Amino acid sequence: MNPFYFGDTGNALYGVHHPPRGSTSRASGVVLCYPFAQEYMRAHRAFRQLSLLLSGEGFHTLRFDYSGTGDSSGEPADMSLAGLDENLATAIEELIDAAGVESVWLVGLRLGAAIALRAATRTQVAGVVLWDPVVVGSAQLDGAHAARNGTGARVVELGGVPISSGLQNDLHALDLSRTPIPRHLSCLVAVSDDAPRYRGLCDRLTRDGAEVTYQCVPGDGRWSEFDNWGSALIPQALIKVIVDYLKLSAK
Repeated sequence: MNPFYFGDTGNALYGVHHPPRGSTSRASGVVLCYPFAQEYMRAHRAFRQLSLLLSGEGFHTLRFDYSGTGDSSGEPADMSLAGLDENLATAIEELIDAAGVESVWLVGLRLGAAIALRAATRTQVAGVVLWDPVVVGSAQLDGAHAARNGTGARVVELGGVPISSGLQNDLHALDLSRTPIPRHLSCLVAVSDDAPRYRGLCDRLTRDGAEVTYQCVPGDGRWSEFDNWGSALIPQALIKVIVDYLKLSAK
């Protein structure tokens, strides 16, 4: 496990590279795309475990913090979907350059799944895993509320993270049913609840030519709940589904 900073010096991103363990190294790497706000906190341990399991299967794996989150530089109030897209593009290039892999798979949870799908048209992307995806961006704002910052100015925040008006507008406009994808995209939709929105997303992706695998493993998918951070979720069975899919599908 190798923590490091990458990207522009003025906007450095924090990442953790998990190189393959053992003698076998795959030609494809994996970039993990975190969820947003309090969901990031609850998913951290699950992402660490997923990274370790993938590295044990021969994958170079990179998990990273978006600009304005975690240990990366930047301010949360400056975040935008375009900025998150750019962060992911930088992470993809970093893993390809540093690890020498031919292509990458993207594994995104919640809003991270939406960001992963938005990057699927990049030539370096071999496929995507959409884990409990935010299908309509406005759903990400459930639980957001008005507050006052340190200067007394009114802000909208979610889980203690300020959300700029620009990011709010981006989220209201986000709809995975309209996100462009390449034909023959390899895609796993892995969910903890057999909800109509997930089935609808699979139908849309299939109509547009994607090769979709749908796996529902009922379990605790309460990523957005505001509670003790010690109750971080580690859905073991669903993580195993993701690892098994990548073992079979990725080079």
